[in-house]
Parts: sequence; structure tokens; C-alpha cells
Amino acid sequence: MGDSLYKLDGQHLKQAFLTGQKGIPDVLFAKTYEVDAKLFGQLVQSLGHTVNNEPPSPQDEIKLIFNDLGLVLSSDRIRNGFISEALNIALRGNQRIYQDKRRQWRDEIDMKKAVSVMSEELLLMDALNLKAKIFNTGVLSACLIMLAIQSDIKEFIVRLNNETGETKGEKYDPVECVLRAIKFYKASAPSSKRRGTITLCQITVQSILLWLQGKDSSEYWRKTDLIGVDHLPLVRKLRHLKGLHESTDI
Repeated sequence: MGDSLYKLDGQHLKQAFLTGQKGIPDVLFAKTYEVDAKLFGQLVQSLGHTVNNEPPSPQDEIKLIFNDLGLVLSSDRIRNGFISEALNIALRGNQRIYQDKRRQWRDEIDMKKAVSVMSEELLLMDALNLKAKIFNTGVLSACLIMLAIQSDIKEFIVRLNNETGETKGEKYDPVECVLRAIKFYKASAPSSKRRGTITLCQITVQSILLWLQGKDSSEYWRKTDLIGVDHLPLVRKLRHLKGLHESTDI
């Protein structure tokens, strides 16, 4: 209509292609029809659709990206698209609002590139059916970082998801340390949660590093709560491993 093209049908067929219910053809043909505004409105109404010219929300943008990249996801935590800030932290070290736009991060992150470059880690975590109450933005971002640079942490993620931390007397194992930190984060004032997200990421990273040392390490069992470690060197390592050290839009 005018200079705009609207797709009124095809979503179900696209989903069938993505899920393997139908084979993907080499070529698709689309018919275009010129209609006036009145007829267009009638057509939309008859099909039970609505036309929305507003930009999609961040989570809807992510879901569209999943479809475009052919990523078929099953867990509510990942497939619902609430991962933009976790990707910002994993790839840039901080939430979008706190990134220095005057220097290194002048360009906004290209979410399609970000999802693509982290797709292996996202698919692995999706397969574990993560609980949203555990894998908030801070925890999720830490796991994405550590999966990218040290893939052998599946057991840690599973135990964290199952909330099966261990105690030994008055000491806590790394999984229990994260669970305690999550409880503290949830109980904190709303005004401090945004900054607390990075602290939770740093605590989760520290816990994973302790987990990797093993139970025989003198650092494994903790009597006091963790305060976190600097995650930025690990973000830089991730970017190097992914070949992103010179990218300005990821």
C-alpha cells in the first residue's frame, strides 16, 4: 500500500520450515497487490490481523532474530527473547545504559550479529530448560561468558538450575554461593538492582572459576559470601576467541 509492503500470511509456513515439518524450498514466490487504504483495512480485518508500525520491543526483536537465523528454541527463559542485556554484558562487559558511547562503544550493538556469534552458547543453555528465577540477566551473562571461554561447565549450570548447592558445616560450595547471592539480589531495593546485575555476574563468574578448581582446592568451600571478580578480562578473552576484538558493532 503506497510505498509500504505488508506480509499478511506465511508465518505458519515459515515456522513449519524452521521446525522441519516441511522441507525448505530453493525458491519462494510472493504475489504483491496494489490496494487502496480502505480495501487494505478490510483485508486485514477479514484475516484477523492487526498492522503495527511501531518498532518491536527488544524481546520481540530477539524473537524475530531467532526466526531469521533459523534457531529453534524451546525453553521459556531463552526463546521469549529477554536476553538483550545479558548479551550486552557478555560481549561488552556492561549493560547498554552504562556503556561508554564516547569511545569504544559509539555504535549500538547489532543484536542479530550478537545472537549469531553466541548462538552455540544460547542453544546449549536453551537445551537445559533454565529457570528464569535463577538465570536472571547477571547470572545468564556470566554463564554465556564462561561457556564461550571454558565450555566444561554444564554440570555447574544444571546444579544451579536445580538449586542443589552443597554445604559442609558452615561452608558453602560455589553453586550455593550463587544461590545465596541471588537471594540477596532479589531482596535488594529496586533502585540498586541495575548495578547489582553486574555484581551478580561477577559473583557467578567467580563461582564458576572456583568450581573449575575442584573440591580439593582450598578455595572451593567458602565460609563468607563471595564479592565477585573483575569479569572484563574474560569479556576481552571471549571477544578475542570469537574474533571480535576489532568489531565496533558487537
